[in-house]
Amino acid sequence: MAARRLGWLGQLTGLLGGVAVVLLLTTVLVDVTLRFAFSKPLPGTIEYVSFWYMTAIGFLGLALAERHGEHIDAPIVFDRLPGPIRRELIVIAKVLFAVVMIAIAVWGWEEAVRQWEIGERGAAAGVVLWPARFLVPLGAAACVIEIAAGLLVRQHVSRSDENISSGQVADGRKSKTGEWMLRLLNYGLPCLVTVLMFQDQRRETIGALGLGLMLWLLVMKIPVAIAMIASGGVGIWALTGLDVLGSTFRTVPFSSVASWPLSVVPMFVFMGLLLWRSGATERLYDASRHWLGWLPGGLAVGTNFAGAGLASISGSTLGVTYALGRIGIPEMLRHSYDPRLATATILMAGTGGQLIPPSILLVIYAGIASVPVGVQLLAGLLPGIILTLVYGILLVTIGVAAPRLVGRFPETDRGAIRSSWLQRWASLGRVWPLFVLAIGMLGGLYLGFFTATEAGAFGAAGALLVATLRRTGIRSAVGKALGDTVKTCGAIFALIIGATVLSRFLTLSGVASWMVRTVSDLDLSRYQFLFALLAMYLILGMFLDSLTMILVTVPILLPILQSLDVSLIWFGVFVVLLGELAVVTPPVGMLTFVVHKITQAKDIGINREIKLGEIYAGTLWFIPISIAVLVLLIFVPEIAEIIPRMSGQ
Repeated sequence: MAARRLGWLGQLTGLLGGVAVVLLLTTVLVDVTLRFAFSKPLPGTIEYVSFWYMTAIGFLGLALAERHGEHIDAPIVFDRLPGPIRRELIVIAKVLFAVVMIAIAVWGWEEAVRQWEIGERGAAAGVVLWPARFLVPLGAAACVIEIAAGLLVRQHVSRSDENISSGQVADGRKSKTGEWMLRLLNYGLPCLVTVLMFQDQRRETIGALGLGLMLWLLVMKIPVAIAMIASGGVGIWALTGLDVLGSTFRTVPFSSVASWPLSVVPMFVFMGLLLWRSGATERLYDASRHWLGWLPGGLAVGTNFAGAGLASISGSTLGVTYALGRIGIPEMLRHSYDPRLATATILMAGTGGQLIPPSILLVIYAGIASVPVGVQLLAGLLPGIILTLVYGILLVTIGVAAPRLVGRFPETDRGAIRSSWLQRWASLGRVWPLFVLAIGMLGGLYLGFFTATEAGAFGAAGALLVATLRRTGIRSAVGKALGDTVKTCGAIFALIIGATVLSRFLTLSGVASWMVRTVSDLDLSRYQFLFALLAMYLILGMFLDSLTMILVTVPILLPILQSLDVSLIWFGVFVVLLGELAVVTPPVGMLTFVVHKITQAKDIGINREIKLGEIYAGTLWFIPISIAVLVLLIFVPEIAEIIPRMSGQ
């Protein structure tokens, strides 16, 4: 009952965050219009967007993301643990999350009061900024309330919902003994590591222990952002004392989110969600099928290109896989495609699109690496197109070499998808606004007309216009897209705060410098180091999604990359592509489980069981050629550098 009474809080934070998204979009559009029409920009645009709207979206989104379970975790071994321990770990994760949010709220309130007393204003236009500081403690406090409400709800959840297998509760005393041994390991090890960090240790040792603590928290299904903040915070406390920790928590959460370069994130997210909510997924897939279905393997080729287009506008591989999988897998199976090829096509379809602007992953990487967002987006364009074309050529080759795999039976002339020119042009008429949108954003970035944020605002406004032209369900689509944008940004910005805290800890501990010296002592060449990274990311992809891998590893790798004279712009493309490949690589590959779950859904009309082994087998057609593209990128880095160079950026 108490949890239900708190439902208004999530609705309120979502509403206020949605208003902030609309204000951000409107402010940027007005600024661009005034600048081009009258050569007079809107005063205070950067201050309002960065300090007011971004802070509102990021911190009000924390509570909404918590309510909807959007905070990213890495259930590396969690699902294999006994049910009672899983329940305990969920509670521990919630409590630790609440402790971190309380710390942010308390120290954030102190900083807000201090800035109030100073009368903080923007340096450029004199915009009053200090009230925006109070959004940090208010958002963190709202998140704590949501966590408490979630814990109250869990008390009423039946234990049957935990899906405890009978084998995990059998053998009475033996099972209980095993559970207590696991408890000793799960809870004792992080406590021991924490105690050791406060002993008289070398700074590098404390840094290594902090990284170990973070990894163990990830294993325990602690949300990735909280694992990074908690381990980094404890490490800063152990190294420098409570005063420096307090200073970190006073400044880092606000400064990490109140960022003009990162303001492109809510615009791209809103654009992708609005297009998806307005039916762009189905229309783009339908057009690809009509125009490419005549090719050998044409339905798979069309799915590949539709996935690239959807991934570029949504920024979420998981979202693209889910949306496209529910449409594409039944359609390909209905046309007698081999299940291995059908599922593998869905798995790989969004990989190239994650490099084609707008790309959320490249934007987040640019924020962490402190490189220009526009340049980083342009760098991903050509590699993304090449990878999408390579996958298309592979599918056509499979269709020619083994036509039965793509449902073609030459002896009966069955399996070819034939569409009339009327159907093709009609399908193109339903998606042409998407092409105009993409060309406008890319052209504006390339020619220097737009900053990345302005391109994002242009894209979001265009998506709103496209949704309006549909005329049906526009109010519902916009409302849901705004709410989803706020909660998605809340989860993303929590990760960015965590990465910033962790990066500060690694700098203070000297671990980053130690790693640079170690690599230097090993005398690794640029190529040797990058090939070692390729192997490392393929292993990490067994347990972590690509965004988590980027946020956890990039702060550690940046000093090493700079010492080896590796271009950070080029590396952004490399690491995003590598992360996307890692999450589909057997023997684990997190995204394969998502596709397997889609095939088990009863409402999508698949009339046969598709085993996990079949999905793994299908990826083996794509992985070698994907690695070949990565190797090509290593030896020919100009692939990622030529478009930014041609644009003069």
